[in-house]
Amino acid sequence: MAYNANFVVMAILPVLRIDQFDNSTHNADVYANIFSDHIRTYHASITKPHKHDFYLVVLFTKGLGIHEIDFKSYNIQPGSLFILRPGQTHYWELSKDIEGYIFFHTESFYKSFFPNNTLSNYPIYYSNYNSQQINLSASDLKNYTIRFEQLYKEYKGEAWHKLNALSNQIESIYIDLSRLYIEQEKDKVHVLPKSMNYVRELEVLIEANYLTLKKPSQYANLLNISTKHLNKIVQNSLGKSSSELINNRIILEAQRLLTHGQINVKEIAYELGYEDPSYFTRFFKTNVGVSPTAFADNYTQD
Repeated sequence: MAYNANFVVMAILPVLRIDQFDNSTHNADVYANIFSDHIRTYHASITKPHKHDFYLVVLFTKGLGIHEIDFKSYNIQPGSLFILRPGQTHYWELSKDIEGYIFFHTESFYKSFFPNNTLSNYPIYYSNYNSQQINLSASDLKNYTIRFEQLYKEYKGEAWHKLNALSNQIESIYIDLSRLYIEQEKDKVHVLPKSMNYVRELEVLIEANYLTLKKPSQYANLLNISTKHLNKIVQNSLGKSSSELINNRIILEAQRLLTHGQINVKEIAYELGYEDPSYFTRFFKTNVGVSPTAFADNYTQD
């Protein structure tokens, strides 16, 4: 299946940049706010499906709602905490009494304070297949509410070494959230640094090449390991096959194009590297359970 390089139409989704949000640090790489104030100011742009170019963490302390991330829906309630990476598609539907805290930052902000570490070293950011939600107990919710409030006050203040303090508070939150994540997902999470390095590298390669490379053997060659070894690593780390990772990324882009791209199924097939639209339709139905047209219709009705 050869990719038609003359046909390139990516899903039309707004990508929010961190510099589009007001900041009190005179540094456009970090932002924090009370969630209700955040919603009140930016309601028009953030209640419709969109992407962003930064890492985002949001804690809900009051209210209910739905948070959809890459076509998966999560329930929002007090104690719901969500962690998003750059490039993910999401939006939320919220009750009027919603409350909480939100902060986000660029990768460069983190690296400027922790040059010898990477965000992907935290279990919460190990893989695209990590759960996006952590459910806090009543005691944990009380603890994190205090910490997010402190972070917000630091952000709004003008104390000496403000950015250093913000970066240290964010790192401390990441460390403790990663511990919580490991505990909550202990039956699924395997903290094997060497294996996770392969998984992270594989996900980066898939992101860069999924339009043209669709076989595990092709990615194994890029990683200089055997296909069997690659499959074993991915299975042990994520409980999935490498084929699933490749197919899931293709399906995700297909879903984005079907719902936001304003092009037909034949054009989407070409966009994703399939010269035979019928083959693409079968591939989509096998992985999603419905045809591309039915998926688009159902999503619009919802």
